[in-house]
Amino acid sequence: MTRSEIIETMYSILRDKWSINDEVLAESNINTPLTGEVFNLKGRDLVYLLVFTKETFAVEIPGAELADEGFNSVSSIAGIVERARAASETA
Repeated sequence: MTRSEIIETMYSILRDKWSINDEVLAESNINTPLTGEVFNLKGRDLVYLLVFTKETFAVEIPGAELADEGFNSVSSIAGIVERARAASETA
């Protein structure tokens, strides 16, 4: 799965679960914090997003990846998924 496919899948999750529209899911917002004014997700939403991400991509996400706002933008989550998938392939 390519990074673009991971990002498109993340957009689908955000669209389906939180009704985020396509204007917000624009390339220009790929690094925008999900908890900011644009996406307006709450901490609880990020917990659900973490669960959906783990289930959708069938990956384990180490706690260290969640520190320092590492799980707070579409781009950062895509990177986490890429690393988790690579780690599972080498294990």
